[in-house]
Amino acid sequence: MYRVFAIAILIFAACAGNAFAQFDPKYNVEVPVKRLALVVGNADYVNAEVLPGSAKDADAIAEKLRAAGFTVTLAKNIATRADFLNKYFLDFLEKIEEGSFVVFYFSGHGFTYGGESYLAPLQVPQRLPGAQVFTTFISTSALQERINLHNPALLVMLLDACRNISGFIDSSAGGPSDVEKGLASLAPVQNNIVGYASAPGKISIGSSAGAYSKYTAALLAHLITVDEEFDKAHKEVIADVRNNTSNGQNPWLSASSTLDVYFNPSPVVLDQFRDAWQAAQQSDTPDAAKRYLDLFALGPYAVSARKWLAERTQRASTFTQFSPGQIDSLWQDALGTPAFGTRITGPFGFSRVGSQNQPTIQSRDLGERKQIQPGAREVAGVLAGNQDVIVLEPTTARFRPDATAAPAGSLDVGARIVVTSVEEDNQGAVWLKASSKQFSQAFYVPVPPTAGTLDVSIGKALLEFDLDAASRGSAGIASQLTIDNALKGIKAAGQRINWISISVPKTDPNNVPFSEREALLLSARATHGAYLLSKTIPRGRITIVDGADFSGTNPRVRIFGN
Repeated sequence: MYRVFAIAILIFAACAGNAFAQFDPKYNVEVPVKRLALVVGNADYVNAEVLPGSAKDADAIAEKLRAAGFTVTLAKNIATRADFLNKYFLDFLEKIEEGSFVVFYFSGHGFTYGGESYLAPLQVPQRLPGAQVFTTFISTSALQERINLHNPALLVMLLDACRNISGFIDSSAGGPSDVEKGLASLAPVQNNIVGYASAPGKISIGSSAGAYSKYTAALLAHLITVDEEFDKAHKEVIADVRNNTSNGQNPWLSASSTLDVYFNPSPVVLDQFRDAWQAAQQSDTPDAAKRYLDLFALGPYAVSARKWLAERTQRASTFTQFSPGQIDSLWQDALGTPAFGTRITGPFGFSRVGSQNQPTIQSRDLGERKQIQPGAREVAGVLAGNQDVIVLEPTTARFRPDATAAPAGSLDVGARIVVTSVEEDNQGAVWLKASSKQFSQAFYVPVPPTAGTLDVSIGKALLEFDLDAASRGSAGIASQLTIDNALKGIKAAGQRINWISISVPKTDPNNVPFSEREALLLSARATHGAYLLSKTIPRGRITIVDGADFSGTNPRVRIFGN
């Protein structure tokens, strides 16, 4: 009994992979994201309806954005396109840094011509050849393109410019004869959100009396609500405008962004940005860092996350020698009696975040030779096709499955490799065919004859529960209360935890695949849940299964023990 217990402790310690390491300070530098806004209000139009409310709209939006920490460039009553570009826009572009949070707001006249949306300066010509529309008015897609060339983390365009102006196109030289009502929807661009005062092709209601427009009034009410994520805030904007126009005006949103967008985050949400980044670091996988940037690039640790990815993508500091998918799949076996998991031994391990369905072995007559190394074959069979294998000893990679072949290079401890197949040489030695970002072509690494597998008890099924989101802030953050209640129950029952498996559902309860953002939020919540649990249980005993074969609305936590 003592011997079995000692072996179990040794295995858990080996799989922890530096379980209590501190976070590296150089990857935890807090750098607030630069917030920039260009706010435009055109009111005193020539040859078009005057919109005194547009100037008031711009003033109010500028004030709100300044209160939310934006550096605002305010431009009102811009006479011509050239004035806009030379006096405001080009200087604004120079301020944008990679990773900035950029907002462009416009209140005034706008229209669609030839499928393109344009914003109108004050000097609207009475007659204009169609060929001169682009050089006279302000193209929204051109603005969008120029801003995106500076690689902001996010561009939000809020266009309260769907009033109807028309009748100024001279079609004698060919081309469309008139403008269309409202604005056309811009093509979705990654990490761009475009809000329109009304649906494509429809006009919006401004105010000739100087009051706020219906759309801007709703933005002012909801845009910088504390801890209100933008998607939710804009839904409230839509509801307000519909209610205040008897459904005569329907704001529209065109978005291609997975980011959590908070115009006015509280310290609670800012702490979540930090916790999410620490959780991603503890996961120690490139996917976790990329997922962090896909969701939290507007937070103060985005620069640190990019630095980590650039410097640490090829190496890992944590690992497990149990397949994460295997652990999760043992739940039914562990109901009532202890379940046994297969641990590999030798110089390879797994990322603690994996998939549920392990691939079958791909080999060339592997195992048919009498001199084959049985332990090495078993290990190779477990590793074949795995996307995130960790090298645990310095290893020489070779261009052929032959100990005398030319070396491709050295793999250090922690190197990540993708195993594509398994081969055997003439002496019966087993080789993994693999790829890595470290090398430009495929290579082979030997599986030593001392490698093998060991069946180890992970205990009985103790508790299964859904990992719901925190009550406040991002849905990518796990509920501490839910975790505390689960652990409290296990402690009260006098039970000991051996292993925790967290799995992320593949589809929603209706068996529909999640959107990109929904999937990212669920995976991030699982990563954060593992981080919270690791404050009580060594992180080497916690594995995550991404895209598990079940349907649900939350990640699922399974706790094994005695």
